[in-house]
Amino acid sequence: MNTQDEGPKKLIFSVEHLLQTLKAPNPDVLSTVFLHWSDVVGADVAAHSKPSFIEGDTLVVVTEDTVWASQLIWLEAELVAKIQKVSKSDRIQNLRVKTQG
Repeated sequence: MNTQDEGPKKLIFSVEHLLQTLKAPNPDVLSTVFLHWSDVVGADVAAHSKPSFIEGDTLVVVTEDTVWASQLIWLEAELVAKIQKVSKSDRIQNLRVKTQG
């Protein structure tokens, strides 16, 4: 064990280490998905859905009703590919869609 004090570390390094330990996505992936949701799914779908959270390699999306949920499920492979391209990460591998209510 190294007992030498390495000095203070930047907070971002601690946060990144914690997220890796928890197997959480990189904050850049999170912000990219949330900020560019309309670019990923298109304006019509974005008006009726929103990303909720990322759990492991799965993006959980909330929709207004089952019609929009079906649309997202139908397009899952295409949307995952777009998310990976926009975020420059392959962290998101799946979608899980929930309806409000």
